[in-house]
Amino acid sequence: MKEFWNELSYQEKIKYIALTVAGLIVLLFAIFNWQSTVLHLIFGKVEVPLTILILVSMLGGYAFAGLSNFKKHRKKDKEIKSLKKKIQRGKSSARTDKKESSTSKEESNEK
Repeated sequence: MKEFWNELSYQEKIKYIALTVAGLIVLLFAIFNWQSTVLHLIFGKVEVPLTILILVSMLGGYAFAGLSNFKKHRKKDKEIKSLKKKIQRGKSSARTDKKESSTSKEESNEK
């Protein structure tokens, strides 16, 4: 652990310290807001600690954002794959063209 810390730059150390402080603030927020609140659902009411409710909401939003970005990345991956195939076809046709042109040059040189 000491080696890891020593290898970090000054900015990275500040970043880790800031993230640790932010994490402690979030932890204190969670501890101080542990009181229960009533969650009204379609099929009834549930009493849930406020901290758990906030955490579940955050995780749900994160999952939704991840799934919506997944579609974009999948579309880009398909596009990249099709472009790579086009490049390969272009290279193979260029090789064929070179072979044909060199063969026709050799034939014309023999005549």
